Amino acid sequence: AAAAEAAAAERAAAERRDQELRQKREAAEEALRVQRPRPLSDVAATQAAEAAVNAAAAAGLMDADAAEEKKRELQQAAEARERLGRLRLFESDLALLGFEAVSEDDLLALDEKALRAQFRLRSRELHPDAATEEELAGRPSVYELNAAYTSLLKLVR
Repeated sequence: AAAAEAAAAERAAAERRDQELRQKREAAEEALRVQRPRPLSDVAATQAAEAAVNAAAAAGLMDADAAEEKKRELQQAAEARERLGRLRLFESDLALLGFEAVSEDDLLALDEKALRAQFRLRSRELHPDAATEEELAGRPSVYELNAAYTSLLKLVR
């Protein structure tokens, strides 16, 4: 009877963790839906920098090729900040997949191939057919892992 109660308590705790992960994911997806594509301050800063580059090129302080290269760099930096901001919304999903201690550069370099490899690695650890109940106790379900992978896959495509 005590073992059955302990198993029921573990299942209830695992369900609460799964529910918490679902709520965090839903909140992140909602924040992503209402979030501006880029923060207004970032847009203004990028536009001001591009205007300064254009002025320098017009004044002869910078040639046209260098000005275009500088504009490209500014655009890439703004896109990187935006992507990083979107990925940070899904920190719980990143942690579930094993990306909790990665640098910003590694997050920016995250692609489908790396995400898929990490998903497969974690799914082997969490899948009920590949692990015993004792090993799975206290861990999120494979269903939550799949939902986290799907959410992040949308961001990296």
